[in-house]
Amino acid sequence: MVNERYEHADEALAREKDIEIRFLKIWELSKARRPLFEATLERELVKEKLRVDLNRVSNEFLHWSKDTIDRVDSDNSFGFMLSEV
Repeated sequence: MVNERYEHADEALAREKDIEIRFLKIWELSKARRPLFEATLERELVKEKLRVDLNRVSNEFLHWSKDTIDRVDSDNSFGFMLSEV
């Protein structure tokens, strides 16, 4: 960009250098925080697996309880009134 004829070439070069310095600083900060980010991601993945497992187990329990109630009701159906017994 500066190789072209530009009246504020020094200002453009200074801004470009400033941007490069900022990107290097961001890169170094991100490398320092990466272990924290990876640990947080791992924790969130474990929490999601637990949520999925809880959902599966609770659905199984609901089906089991409904089946048990239906089975008990059908086995012990004596009637609701004395005349039905």
